[in-house]
This record gives sequence, structure tokens and C-alpha cells, in this order.
Amino acid sequence: MKLQGKIAFLTGAGSGLGRATARLFAEEGATVIAADIDLAGAQTTIKGMPPAAMAEAAKLDVTDSQAVDHLIGDVIARHGRLDILVNYAGIAWGSKDEEQRFNRMTQAIFSEITATGKATTQFDLFAQMTDEEFDRVISVHILGTFYCMRAVIPAMLRQGQGVIINCASSGAFFSRPGTPHHYCAAKAGIIGLTRAAATELSARGLRVNAISPGTIATAMTDVIPRPIAEMMLQQVPMRRLGSPDDVAKTALFLASDDAAYYAGQSLNPNGGLHY
Repeated sequence: MKLQGKIAFLTGAGSGLGRATARLFAEEGATVIAADIDLAGAQTTIKGMPPAAMAEAAKLDVTDSQAVDHLIGDVIARHGRLDILVNYAGIAWGSKDEEQRFNRMTQAIFSEITATGKATTQFDLFAQMTDEEFDRVISVHILGTFYCMRAVIPAMLRQGQGVIINCASSGAFFSRPGTPHHYCAAKAGIIGLTRAAATELSARGLRVNAISPGTIATAMTDVIPRPIAEMMLQQVPMRRLGSPDDVAKTALFLASDDAAYYAGQSLNPNGGLHY
């Protein structure tokens, strides 16, 4: 088992990538703390683990720095250490209204293409984005990742070792029509945060890396309008969407000793996309 005896804390573990990674880590011997703003989702993640797995579910809003400090501090106090942090918590849209605006634009564009072979409607997401919508996406991704990293680093430094894995995206490197601008900005920020932290911490035993998945079949991508999803699929050389397990296996590699010489990197399970 690659993670036997390790204590792993995962955010966004109530579904999708976080759920798949939490379950794989448990299978590989880690004690897993599955945290999510949706406690019921985190509890479902735990229920799907092997009977002998050591795991806990916890409710956490990663944008609440005091809640992050309290929960991670409690985990460290009870377990005596924390070996692995995986930051998966994320959202695509700042509000339901913003998502609906996107869907209306998409439907209009593809209706025009179907009727006339040409679209006159253009995506107009940037100008209509509100302060609150931009702030919400940035807060979940950038602040949430930062708060969790800041909370675990002192304990990892005392241990002289630790692994931090942040979740970026192919959206950090390129954008398609209709890609949420705040999402791209947030994911690019996570890449920068990862590299800066790795530069500071690598010589002291901490490995900080990122995963930048392509389009993965999760609840977040299930809501993408079908014409957009088909267009995205045609851009993938493998001609299939990734699965959460594809990403989980990448996280397992980075969390294990197999990745001992990786620092400040972004691994890209994306089916062959080139940026």
C-alpha cells in the first residue's frame, strides 16, 4: 500500500474528483478526512470505502478561514500529524443566475447555427459578470486553497515532511468560447500559488504540486449543454472524457514516494490536449 499510515485531508471530497481520490487513498492505507461543504456528500464518500478503511467525514466551507483553521487544527491534535493535503474544493459559476445566462447564450448560438449555418449571437459573459459572482469563484478556489495550505504548513514543517496537492485545470492554460473567465483566472492563480509555495518549502521536506485535469465526467461537467460538450470532446485526441479515477490515480502518484522528485509541477490528465 502506497499510503499506509498516512493522514490525508481532502477538500471537495463529497463528490467527483474528491470522492474518487478519497476512496483510492483509503484503499492505499491512508486515514482519510473527507471534507466538503456538503456533509451528506462527504458521508456518502465514506460509506463507499472498504470496510476496514479509517475515514472521517467533515463539513467545511473553505472560504471561512476560521473554520479551516479549527477543523485542520482539530485533525492534527487528534491524529498527531497531517501528511497529505489535497485541495479539490471548487465551483464553475458564481451564481445560478450566471450559469443560466451561459445556458441561454449557448442555446441561442446553436439554434442559429442549426437554422442558418451561422451564429450571430456571441458569448457575453465578461461584461455581465457581477462583482459577487467573480468574488465567489475566486474565493472558493484561491482563498480556499490558500487557507488550507496555510493551516497545514506549520505542522508539516515540524514533521519535516508533507505533501500538498492543489487542483488547477486545463482552463489555467487555455480558454474555449464560453469558458468562465473567473474560473480560468482562479485556476491560473492556483498554478502560481503552487509554484511559489514549492519554491519556498521544497528544501524543508514539503512537496507541493498541482493537477490540471482536462474535461472530466463529473456532476460539474454534466450540466454543460450538449453542443458545447460535443465540441469539447472533439478537441480531445483520445476522444473521450476523463474519469474521476484518472485524476485520483494522478493524485495518488503525487502523494506517494513515487513522486519524491516532483516539486512545483502541474500534471495534466487531459487525454492528450496540448496548450
